[in-house]
Amino acid sequence: MRDPDTIISVCARISRSKKPIKDILMEVNPEYEEKLLESLFTMGHLSVFEHGRFLVRKEFSDRYIRMLAKYRYLDWHEESKEIIISGNMRTAIEMAADPDYRDVALEFLSISRFLSRKFGVEYRGVREPMFLKSYSSPLGIKLSVIDFLKAPGDLSSMTFIAEGISRVTSHQLVRHRSMSFTQQSQRFVDVSNLDFIKPPSVEGKAAELYFEMIDRSLSAYRKLVEMGINKEDARYIIPQAISTRIAVTATVSSLKNFFKLRLDKSAQWEIRELASLVLKAAEELSLMQHTSK
Repeated sequence: MRDPDTIISVCARISRSKKPIKDILMEVNPEYEEKLLESLFTMGHLSVFEHGRFLVRKEFSDRYIRMLAKYRYLDWHEESKEIIISGNMRTAIEMAADPDYRDVALEFLSISRFLSRKFGVEYRGVREPMFLKSYSSPLGIKLSVIDFLKAPGDLSSMTFIAEGISRVTSHQLVRHRSMSFTQQSQRFVDVSNLDFIKPPSVEGKAAELYFEMIDRSLSAYRKLVEMGINKEDARYIIPQAISTRIAVTATVSSLKNFFKLRLDKSAQWEIRELASLVLKAAEELSLMQHTSK
C-alpha cells in the first residue's frame, strides 16, 4: 500500500497556507512530514489523519463483521471467502486503544512511516511520487486531485483540493459527513487579499451594491487587525462570499451520495458546479462508471 504520510501532510498545509498547490507539493519531504505529523499527533489534531487511507484483504470471519459493526467509518467489500476492509488512519489510531482489535489496527497503521514508528510496528508502506491532476470549471472553480486509490466495489477513493469556492458552498460540502475535510483556516490566513465569489444572478446595479458591501467589510477587517484584534475575531465581519479552499477525501460510496444530491437541478448553482467537476475527475480516473447528471 502507498504511504499516506505525504497526502496527510499536504492536506494539513492547506489549512494554514495560501501558497499554490504545486509549491506545497514541492516543499513536502520525509523530514518535513515527520515534524508536521508529530506536531499534529501531539496536539491531538487527528482529523487530518483521515486523509490517509488503508486497504487490507482478510479471510472472512465473524470477528471482522463485529469489528465493522463497531467502527462505522470502516468500509468493506466481500469477495468469495475474503473480505476487503478500507478505512482512514484516524479510525486506525482510535482502534489501537481497543484490546479486541489492536492487532488489526496495527496492521492498518503499518503502511504509514510515521505511525508505524509511533506505534512500534514494522513499516510496510511504499513511498511513491505525488500524483497531481488539475481540472477547472467555466465559473472558475479549480480542482486538484492529489491522490486516488482503485479498489473493488465502492472502496475506491480520491483526495482532491477544491479552490475558488465560497464559504457558502464549503458549508454545504462539509455536511457530507462520510467524507473527510481540511479547510483553509481564517484564524491563521489573512483573508484581506482573497477573492470573493459573485453569483451569476448578481448583475448591473446589484453587482455594484454587492461589491460595495464587500469592500466595506474588508476595510473594517483591516482596521480591526490594525487595532490589535486577532484575525480569528476580525474575520466575523467577512461575508460568506469569500473564497476558500478545502481538501476532501471520499470513497466512491460517499461520492455517489454526493452526486445524487448535488447534481440535482434543485441544488444550489455553485455546489452543482463543484459536483460536476468532481464527477469529471472521478470518471477520468476510472474510479466509477458514468453517473447520469
